[in-house]
Amino acid sequence: MPRKYTEPQRSEHNAYVAAEKRARIAAGAELGELRRCQDVGRRARAEESLSSWSSVYCSYRHKHRASGNHGKMYDSLSGALGSGETWLALQAPRGEAKSFKSVEAITYAVMTGRKHFVCCFTSSMSTTETLVQYFEGQFLQTDTVFSADYPEVFQALEVRGNYAQRKVTYGGEDIRLTWGATKNGKRIFRFPTLPGVASSGAVVVFQSVTSKIRGMGFVDEKGIPLRPDLLLLDDVQDLEISQSEDRISKLLEKFDKDILGLSGDAPMSVIVLGTPFHDQCFMSRILRDRRFDGVSLQAVYKFPNRMDLWEKYRTIWEEEYDAGVLEFGSNERKRAASRAYAKASSYYQQHRLEMDAGCEISWPERYAQKYTGVSAIENIMREYLLILREEAFQQEKQCIVGARVSEEVERLDEDKFLGKISHTLEEWVSPDWASKLTAAIDVHGNVLYYTVAAWGPNFDGHTIAYGTWPQQPNTAWKQSKVPFSLRKMYAGAGEAGAMRAALDALVGELLNRTYRREDGSEIYLEKIVLDNNNGLFRKTVSKFLKESEYREKLVGYVGDWYASGHQPRKRTEEGGLEWKYIEGTHRREVIAFRDFWKAYALSRWLTPVGDGGCMTLFKGGPSRHRRFFMEMTAKKYRPVRLSSGKTMLRWDDKAERDDHYGDCDTMNFIAASICKIGQKAELDAPRHRKRVKYSELQKQKWKKG
Repeated sequence: MPRKYTEPQRSEHNAYVAAEKRARIAAGAELGELRRCQDVGRRARAEESLSSWSSVYCSYRHKHRASGNHGKMYDSLSGALGSGETWLALQAPRGEAKSFKSVEAITYAVMTGRKHFVCCFTSSMSTTETLVQYFEGQFLQTDTVFSADYPEVFQALEVRGNYAQRKVTYGGEDIRLTWGATKNGKRIFRFPTLPGVASSGAVVVFQSVTSKIRGMGFVDEKGIPLRPDLLLLDDVQDLEISQSEDRISKLLEKFDKDILGLSGDAPMSVIVLGTPFHDQCFMSRILRDRRFDGVSLQAVYKFPNRMDLWEKYRTIWEEEYDAGVLEFGSNERKRAASRAYAKASSYYQQHRLEMDAGCEISWPERYAQKYTGVSAIENIMREYLLILREEAFQQEKQCIVGARVSEEVERLDEDKFLGKISHTLEEWVSPDWASKLTAAIDVHGNVLYYTVAAWGPNFDGHTIAYGTWPQQPNTAWKQSKVPFSLRKMYAGAGEAGAMRAALDALVGELLNRTYRREDGSEIYLEKIVLDNNNGLFRKTVSKFLKESEYREKLVGYVGDWYASGHQPRKRTEEGGLEWKYIEGTHRREVIAFRDFWKAYALSRWLTPVGDGGCMTLFKGGPSRHRRFFMEMTAKKYRPVRLSSGKTMLRWDDKAERDDHYGDCDTMNFIAASICKIGQKAELDAPRHRKRVKYSELQKQKWKKG
C-alpha cells in the first residue's frame, strides 16, 4: 500500500521541492566572460548590406538559391531600414518567401543597431505565430556562423535556457531579457541589455492587427520610454477582409490612426508587404498612396514568344485528359491527369527551344522542382495554363489586378465616392443650378433616417443633408440598438405614439426650414417620400399620411412593383417611370420597381463629376461621410438576365450592415421623378404594349403546338 503522508510532512516536502527548483534556476545565471566573435571581418562584411547578411548568416535556411526578386527585395528593404523617413509598399508574388525575407530584415536591423524597437503586424494570431517561428528559428541553432559571430546574444540565451523566469546576470548585475513572452495577445522579444552591444535592449513585438494597438509601450534599462522606429505589416489583409469594403475601410482607418500613431514624434520606417486581391483592396491602395515608395514584383517578367505552341500544349493535355477519363472512368481522374501531363511534356521536349525562347521568370530554381515538368519554364507555364485560372495567376503570381476579381458590374468604391464630395457647398446649402428639393424618410421603431436632395435638369442631384431623428451622439451604433431612441425621446408614449410624434416633428422640421442656394436665393422643399414598408408601423404611417397638416406634400412608398421588371402600367394607372400611384389612396402612396430605381441611383453616383446626371454630396471629409458611404454600399447586387433577353441588376434582400441611407437615397430619386424632374431621353421614352387580337394569340398557340 502507498505510504500516507501527514500534512506537516507534505508541506515540508513541497517546500524542499520549491527550494530545489529555485536553486536550479539560480545556478548558472551568471554569464561570466563573454565569448569573442569568431570572425570580425566576416561580421563587418555581412553588416554592410541586407543581401550580404542573408548570404552569410541565413544561407543554411534557404532551400534554393536567391532569386532575382530577392535581390530587388533586399535593395528595397535596405533603403527602408537605413532611413527613418522611408515608407515602403512591396507587392510580391505568393510563394516567393517575402515573409521569410522580412524576418531576416528585422533581425539584420536589430542586430546591427539600425533599429531598436520593431513592431510586426499580421492578419491573425495564427499568421503571427508563423512569423514568430521564422524569427525565433534563427536563434535555435547554436553551431552556425551566426551564433559564432554574435556570441553576446546566443550566450545569454544559452544561460537562460528554457527557464523563462531565470534571472541572468553579467558582472553581478541583472540584465533584462525576455524571449517569446505572451502578453495581451502579443509575442515579445527583448534582447539582453549588455554594455557595448548594438542590439542591447532592443525590442521586437509580433501581434495581429485585430488585437489592441493603442497604449503599447516599453522602457529601456534607464527607464526612458521607447517608441517604435520600424513598423512591418506582413499580409495584414486576407481574402475575407478584401471582399468587404467595410473591413477594408476599417483596416485603413486603424492603419492611419492607431498603427502610424505608435511612433509619436520620432522618425519611423514603415514596410508594408503583401499580395493584392483587387484594385480597391488594402494593398492596392497603399501601393498608390503618395506617402509610400511602391514596388511591385512578378513571377514572370516575359512570357514566351511562341504562345501559340503553349496553346497547343494545353490542347494536348485537355484532349488526353478527356480520353483518359473515358478510358479509366471518372474515379481515375488522377491517373488520366498524370498521363495527360506526360503527353503534353513530351510535346514540350520536342519543341523546347522554341517554347522557351523569350521567357524570363524570377525564380527558376524553385519552379524547376515544383511540378513534374522537365524545366522551370514548363512548370510555371503549366501553372499558368492548367492549374490556376488566368485571373488568379495574374493576381497571385504577377501582382496585376483590375477591378474586383469575378465581378461583372461596376461598384461604388470609396475613391469614387470621395470624388463626389463638394469642396465648397456646406450642409443644407443647395447648388445654384437646382430648381427643386425633395426629402425621404426611412421609418424604424428606434430611429428615423432622412436625406434631403436638390435636383436640376437630367437628374443632376446634390445631397444637401442627411441624418437621424433623434440625432445620435456618434456614428458607432446600429439601428437595432441606438444610444438615443424614439422611446427615450418621447418618454411615456407607446411605440405608435412615439412614432407619430417623431414623424410630426421631423416632417415639420424639414418643411418649415428655410433653404437657400449658394447664391443666397430661396428654394423650397416640394415633396417628402416616407417609407411605408415596415409592417409594424404601416397603420401609423398611413394614418399620418392622411391626417398630417402637411399631407399635400407627403407621399408614402409601398413595396416593390414588378418581380421581373420593365413591365408597363395599365392604361387606367397613373404614375411615371417605373412607379405608379396605388388606387384608392388619393395619390398619397406610390409603388415603385425598387431594383430599377436602385440601379438608376447607382448610375448617378457612378457618373463622373461634370457630366449630366451626376450625384454629389455636401462638403466634409472621409470621416464625416463614412457612415453614409457604408450604408449606401451595404447591399450586394448582381446582374441577372430576364426572359426577354435584357439584363438588369438585382439587389439582395440581406445587407452586410445597416443600409437605411441607401433606402432614403433611392426614395429621393423616386420623389424627384414624382416632381417631374426630367430624365435622359432613353429612360423617358414611353413604353407601350402592342395590342394583339385574341385570334392572333390563338394562332400563335396552335403553331407552338
